[in-house]
Amino acid sequence: MKMIQGLFFASFIAILLAMLFSFLPTVDLQVVENESADHTNEQPVFQNSKPIHLERNEVVSFLKGIPLHYPYKQVKLENHDMFIDVQVNHKEYFNPDEVYLDAYTLVLALMDQTENINQVFIRFILLGDEHHKLLLAITAERNELLLDGLTEQREQLNIPLFLKENTKVVYGIAWGE
Repeated sequence: MKMIQGLFFASFIAILLAMLFSFLPTVDLQVVENESADHTNEQPVFQNSKPIHLERNEVVSFLKGIPLHYPYKQVKLENHDMFIDVQVNHKEYFNPDEVYLDAYTLVLALMDQTENINQVFIRFILLGDEHHKLLLAITAERNELLLDGLTEQREQLNIPLFLKENTKVVYGIAWGE
């Protein structure tokens, strides 16, 4: 008899808790109409409050946290300069907007989240069967104008124009093919 009372009491408490939780407000997660469903306009929720001093042994983990459309081919940190080669597979269609966005994302992360990177050299290389071709090269040097522009909202920013005005942009022979 005590076991039946205990079972009844536990069921009553469970029903009471379920009713209480049903009255709590819910949060609807909806995609805003202007924002695409692929979440390219999202900014990270948690960021370092102050820039870090990036060491050679931390480069891989730091760059893995930067979302890009195209994979890294080679990375080198030397004398406060970062050299990055990004590969674009010759079989896939490359999107110029994605290349510009990847370049902007790398420049933003390396200039905004680090304190010791003074220059960033980025090359987008189109991989071919026999020869590799340069798509785009970006050289960014740390300065106040660049840092101020990087803090603008990405939705309001014309990324190709920003890169052309604040960095050195060189188009390779594969860009127009």
